Amino acid sequence: MLIAATVGAVVGMLPRYYAGRLFGLERVRRSADRFGRIMTLNAEEIDVAVNWFHRFGPIIVLFGRLMPLIRTLISIPAGLARMPLPVFLLASTSGALIWNTILTSAGYLLHEHYELVEVILDPLSYVVLALVVVIYPVRLVMWKPSKPSTPAE
Repeated sequence: MLIAATVGAVVGMLPRYYAGRLFGLERVRRSADRFGRIMTLNAEEIDVAVNWFHRFGPIIVLFGRLMPLIRTLISIPAGLARMPLPVFLLASTSGALIWNTILTSAGYLLHEHYELVEVILDPLSYVVLALVVVIYPVRLVMWKPSKPSTPAE
């Protein structure tokens, strides 16, 4: 089960990685300048994220695979930052294997007590949804466009 789940996770993350590589950083920066308020990002923030990816990419990908929502999206910035495919695959596969081991073990240990898991996870999902509903409008209101670059003299 672990092998199938991990292979499925890796195969599922590759299209997002390649989409990030093909779309390209410059196109994302231009989109942020044009649609930044809706995205709640500007080009400067994208540059900061890409710089973090260049410094800590494999660690970010590995731990990103362990976090809901981020796990789904982390492949895109890895592709945008042009993380080498072997490094991306190693970090992603390791993170997916850890996550799948946790889920499989939890399922094995708790299968007869699903109602207890539901009591904990159901309210937690509402907390996460509430955070998204609160954070997005705050980012929308506080968004600032990138500062125009000045030509070097």
